Amino acid sequence: MKFLIIPGYAKSGTTFLFEQLAASGAPINMPKRKEVDYFRSANSLEGYLDQFETQDPDKVFLDASPLYALPESDVAARMKKTLKRHDVKFVFCLRDPMSRAYSHYMHDISTHFFLYAHGPYSFYSPAILKKYFHPLSPAVREFAAAFGKTNVSGFGFKSTGPLLRQDVLEFLSLPEDWKLDFNVNPAPGGSIPRLYFDTDRYLTIRSGKELYALPPHTFLLSNIRYQQYRPDFPAHIAKLLLKNSASWDRQFDPEYLGPAVKLIRDDYLKCFDALGMEREDLKPPKVINANDPPALSPEIRQKMEKLGTISATLVDNFRPNPKSKGLLGKSKPAAKSELVAQDNHESLPEIIDNVNNMQGKSNGKRAHAYHHALKELGPVPDYVRGYLRHLIQLGDGENALKYLHANPNLSRYISFKVMLEDLDKFRHKFTQPQLQELRKFMGH
Repeated sequence: MKFLIIPGYAKSGTTFLFEQLAASGAPINMPKRKEVDYFRSANSLEGYLDQFETQDPDKVFLDASPLYALPESDVAARMKKTLKRHDVKFVFCLRDPMSRAYSHYMHDISTHFFLYAHGPYSFYSPAILKKYFHPLSPAVREFAAAFGKTNVSGFGFKSTGPLLRQDVLEFLSLPEDWKLDFNVNPAPGGSIPRLYFDTDRYLTIRSGKELYALPPHTFLLSNIRYQQYRPDFPAHIAKLLLKNSASWDRQFDPEYLGPAVKLIRDDYLKCFDALGMEREDLKPPKVINANDPPALSPEIRQKMEKLGTISATLVDNFRPNPKSKGLLGKSKPAAKSELVAQDNHESLPEIIDNVNNMQGKSNGKRAHAYHHALKELGPVPDYVRGYLRHLIQLGDGENALKYLHANPNLSRYISFKVMLEDLDKFRHKFTQPQLQELRKFMGH
């Protein structure tokens, strides 16, 4: 029997090659699933053949399992023992190790989001670097030693182009001029998902060139592989996912790897030597940015309030604002186009502008603006200082103490030095118990 096995490497085109061969018209016994992965834990021929939809001895058994090439897996030895009386060929898929590793990282997060989002998963943490950067050439040498160099070949988008080695084409009964079609890509690749959630306010979401409002308590996941819109999502779970997603690296700069870059690339080029191929011409490593998730699906967009388009909003910002006369001769603003983004929900710039507009005013409106901003945004240091200084200058010890009691840990990230100076300056406005308690809170 004939077996054509694609043992590696992950995120190097194994799915592309598998799909192309499956659609080539070659006589193939297709596996029940693309990644058979049988020989990582077993070595029975009967058990292996059971992984295929058909077992026609006149057809080639096709198996694309990138995990076969993991270090120290002993897969080559198991295969040799099980398939020693059969005709076996291997094709290793090759890709620049920097882009391959980061693509694998994105793939794992985007494909298995609800697993990897339950803990921190920085690309640069030691355990994760070990997972995505490991020697590749030993596996090639092991398979070549077990089955002979003539039965092990390579494929790479940049190294071999659309051609496979002639003996592989003959093995599959394909014509000499058969080529891979690079216009087809069955694997969308990976991306770093985007997560949106807030318990109290609407969030503005971009989908392509349009803007939408996501309601409070609604969890939105935008991913290259799938999207999810979940109203009334548990806040504690959403906050956990958001916290862990902050550890994901949306950019990979090989410069951070230092001298290890040369070791990784040299190992990759040794794969070509072991396969008897001309070495790929590697260009200097460059920064790799994560793929951006696609626009949201129509089904999800229909569930949100459309705010308008980005372009129309900016065009409107630069357009003179003509005014038309009303029935009583009074001027009124011209109606905005439906394409112009109109967010009816209070946003961060509006809260900030409200505070800034109150600067210099010593009335209750300024204190109210600070209070509202702190309620909406949390203990922003600049606003905490501004709010407490304003209350001290007004002699409003009651509200100053009320805020300090509600936020007892402010001293961890806010200096009270200037506020203590203000307190001494305006001490005549406070009762003695208020002064003592305020000084105690401020660490004096």
